[in-house]
Amino acid sequence: MKSIFHLAAAALLAFAAANALAQQASADDVEAVNKMFPCLAEGLPQDWQKLQVTVELDTPGAATGSVSYKVAKGDAQTPLDDFKPCDSQEPVQIVLGLRERLSAERRGWIRAQLNLQRDGSFGLKYDYPK
Repeated sequence: MKSIFHLAAAALLAFAAANALAQQASADDVEAVNKMFPCLAEGLPQDWQKLQVTVELDTPGAATGSVSYKVAKGDAQTPLDDFKPCDSQEPVQIVLGLRERLSAERRGWIRAQLNLQRDGSFGLKYDYPK
């Protein structure tokens, strides 16, 4: 059963890459999602529809912060539930690594949120201090 899930995950990643390019996502964003997904997939229920990874930093440029992993199942209109990836810090480190590839004026984010749909579409949003 696990191998079927991994095949589905691989297909989703390929679709995510193609779909993200259509959305004009950066190559770095696509690479980050492709790196994160295998770890995230280990904690997802079979009927997942949407996942959300939120990284919050106390200060811009911080090396560590808090993270939450949420998933919507079934019709995706239900409240988000917690899930556990293979390693709680691996996706965080990937998101923090993206910071180095952002332009100088965009590196000062304090919150990054990845929203990934089952169909492979995704968005990565950054929030900045006010």
